[in-house]
Amino acid sequence: MEKLGRLLLDKFATYFLNDLDNTPLKLAWSGAAELTNVVIKPSILEDLNLPVQVIHGSIGKLAMKIPWHSIYTSPTTVLIENVYLVVAPNQQVAYDPVKAEKLMLQVKQAELRKIEEA
Repeated sequence: MEKLGRLLLDKFATYFLNDLDNTPLKLAWSGAAELTNVVIKPSILEDLNLPVQVIHGSIGKLAMKIPWHSIYTSPTTVLIENVYLVVAPNQQVAYDPVKAEKLMLQVKQAELRKIEEA
């Protein structure tokens, strides 16, 4: 069971998290999985082109509930607690007003969709 959990973590979480091989993983047959004291990769925010860079980051607890018996019909829940990021200014990112305006428009459209669906 733990090998399967490690394989899934390696496939999906290695882009965001560091040193998963040395992180204790608790798994249960019920679909519950828990990681504690996980190190966040400094590159986690690079794709967002923010004017900050991550110096250090960690997650105190990452808990998942995966409904294996009804994976396609029941929700998978993820609980993230105690996120800690140390960031510093990133001088290499240039502000792009056109890109910022497009992003704001996307955010507003997403909010309108949520209101319409409610």
